[in-house]
Amino acid sequence: ISFYLGLGFSNIGKVEEARKYYQSGIDLALLHQIRTPLTGLCINLGGLYYLQGNFQKGEEYSKLAISYLESSPDDLYLAVSLSVLAPCLYKLQNFTEALSTSQKAEGLFQKLNDRIQTLITQIRIEKYIYNLPDLPNLQSVSQKIQNIEIEMNKIQDSEDKAGLLEEFASYSVLMKNTDKARLNYKNAMDLCRKYSDRTLLGTILYDLGIIEYDQGNFTESKALLQEAYEIYKDIQNPERIRRMESILEYNLHQN
Repeated sequence: ISFYLGLGFSNIGKVEEARKYYQSGIDLALLHQIRTPLTGLCINLGGLYYLQGNFQKGEEYSKLAISYLESSPDDLYLAVSLSVLAPCLYKLQNFTEALSTSQKAEGLFQKLNDRIQTLITQIRIEKYIYNLPDLPNLQSVSQKIQNIEIEMNKIQDSEDKAGLLEEFASYSVLMKNTDKARLNYKNAMDLCRKYSDRTLLGTILYDLGIIEYDQGNFTESKALLQEAYEIYKDIQNPERIRRMESILEYNLHQN
């Protein structure tokens, strides 16, 4: 029950409420020594901690999920666990482990014929390579990203494609390609609204709002961040909330 309640709250952007249900479910499963639901609960809890900016906890719970899979292997659960773990490691600046984790996830998603998650993972791999101390072959990276973009554009619109577009936009920000980042964020935002993915919408609004702010487009930034702020009150990411409050206060003086 805790798993489905958590999933329900997560789907409407009530991340902190979802986190409480997942944690309650884990506590009960451990108390009664029921291992079956632990993997899914830990995966989802790790993902929610990532959204809240608590990357250490995100790493902890995704690795815990992986440990539970040692006794009962499952390719899908392992792929998802690795795909939650890798961004946490990246945010913690553990680029080498983030890369190897994503490479494992890529192989599993290919085995599972999950085209969208394979592409998402491939984008992350190129992002993590770019952050390694040894400068990568940028021409090789560029060609791989072009191929990923071609494949991405072949995929029909869906709720899952919103996550793919968001990941590609994030890579474009890293490459300082503002126009491409803006285009893909806006396309992802449209899909989030169409499929009512409030949590991902909050992330996109925030990221796009920061782009517009950095570009000096304060009116656009204010509108995006005001909407993001309402969602993040439910997500409860303290660092992002503080930054939005700071920028929105600044925007009040600009207009």
